[in-house]
Amino acid sequence: MSNASVYKLCVFLICCQLFVTGCRSIASGYIKDAFISMELGMHDDAIEKLSRAITIDPGNEDAYYLRGDARVSIGDYSGAIEDLNNAIELNNEFHAAYNMRGNARFRQGKPLAAIEDYSTAIELYPEYSRAYNNRGYTRMTIDQKQKALKDFDKAIEYNPGYVIAFNNRGLAKYRLGMTREAIEDFKKSIELDSLNNMAWFNLGLARIDLDNYEKAIECFTRAIDIDEYFVIAWVQRGYTKATTGDITGACEDWLRAQELGNLEASTLVRELCL
Repeated sequence: MSNASVYKLCVFLICCQLFVTGCRSIASGYIKDAFISMELGMHDDAIEKLSRAITIDPGNEDAYYLRGDARVSIGDYSGAIEDLNNAIELNNEFHAAYNMRGNARFRQGKPLAAIEDYSTAIELYPEYSRAYNNRGYTRMTIDQKQKALKDFDKAIEYNPGYVIAFNNRGLAKYRLGMTREAIEDFKKSIELDSLNNMAWFNLGLARIDLDNYEKAIECFTRAIDIDEYFVIAWVQRGYTKATTGDITGACEDWLRAQELGNLEASTLVRELCL
């Protein structure tokens, strides 16, 4: 090969490299913008931007992962799984992609497939607290409460400030009949996040098990104060008030739950309050 040919080849390769670098830079810009859109809850906008990034840079695993995440958020689980499959194909050690695919499969009603993905994520990253929490929650839905409890223990071990994991571990303990231990976990979850309405609600349920109705009502009230549309809390507070003999207060709560569209409350109002 002549020197001129070598020179032309070098120029060509440099141009190719500059083109690829430029494309990746443009794709990265779309990805950053998409991430901001997702933070703002603008998932459709994020999907559009990530699709542009993938068109420009089809080997970008992060773009596929984030688009999969956005599609999970809008309920497009099949599309999410397709994206996450692509991310994993590009990087078979992408632990976050396995975890997110597990989320999509769980929402599709495939708990065993979800558990398999969460387990793979944990194998790749043994201190992955989020995957432990997700696997634990999924195991609770198929009545594997003891295994779920162990997963929540691990999630908290690797992230001692994990609000949701404390609430979930409390729920697992509650369902195992460990009411007093469950209360401690719910209280810890609330200590970490006083606006955690689910932990307040669950703490109220546990208080009922100990016949502590007044404190249970206080817990349900806190849950409602945080989220006035938390319809289950209105219904349950009504039941608890009725147990204490406050039928008027119970009916007021059930009427509010009925206004929010709860069918159980409608039946209670019709049978007990009219």
